[in-house]
Formats: sequence, C-alpha cells, structure tokens
Amino acid sequence: MAQKKLRKPALKKSPLVQASSQIVSIAKRNEDIRFYIHATIKNIDHQRILVLHVYHREQLIKDDTSPKFRVFLTKTDYISQYYIDGKPKWLKGRMETMMDYYSARTMTCNDASEDAIRSFLGDDDCFAWRLIQGIKSKSCISGYWRDIKSWKSRLTEKCSK
Repeated sequence: MAQKKLRKPALKKSPLVQASSQIVSIAKRNEDIRFYIHATIKNIDHQRILVLHVYHREQLIKDDTSPKFRVFLTKTDYISQYYIDGKPKWLKGRMETMMDYYSARTMTCNDASEDAIRSFLGDDDCFAWRLIQGIKSKSCISGYWRDIKSWKSRLTEKCSK
C-alpha cells in the first residue's frame, strides 16, 4: 500500500497553539534556551501526525505567543509551516536550518509534549527530547525515518549511560 502524502489544505486547518503564559515567563528569565517546543499527536486527514509548534525566545520575551514555525511529521514524511511576517510559508528544507539548530538550545514546553514525542517515536526508555535532538545529526528528517531502527539502538545505548 502506498504511503499517504501530507496534504497542505488539511494541515492548514490544524489550529495554532499559542505559547502559555508560563512558557513566556520562563523565556523571560532563561537566556540559555532559544527555542521552546510544544508537541501533540493529532489525527489529521486520517493520518497520525506529530505536530511540533516551535516558539522563538526573541518573540516570547516580547509577549508574542505565536509559533515561529510548526512541523508536521508522519512515520514517512514531514513538512514545515514557517511564519514570515505572520504569513505561513510551506517548507520542505532541513529542520536544523530553520532553527539555526547547531547554535540553538531547545526544550519542550511541558510533560505532555515530552510524552507525545516519546509516544510517537516509540521509545519509552529514553528522555524524549534526545530523540528529536538526534534528528540534527541527519541531513533531513526523512533520512532519520529511513534508518530509524539502527539509530534507535544507538540512542538506547547512549540513554542507558
């Protein structure tokens, strides 16, 4: 059976999640964290999709609770919706490029986000954010999905240390 493609019109209907006042408060006090991630698993267009809302600290400290971008992930595909001057633009580029990932420090917004990432990626034994951070070692997220089994075993070894 062929894999179902992500359809932009269906994804666009997914409501934006604004950053909570608690995250804004944390961002104002913590200069070390650059990006905050809110993760949920949604059923969109009959597909199980991990939705990552990414908030930039620079926006949060100005009380702008809108996400900088959001990423829609299935087990075989992904697409990002990046906001430029408040207008959405669809991107298929590398996630780490969008986040200036190599210099970025990130954290999830809450325990529910950690649980969503862990549940979606199927690893209950390891701190969930390490799974997302591991994506940065790949050239793109789709490359991550292609060799998830070998990568997960390496991650499990790292987490057990």
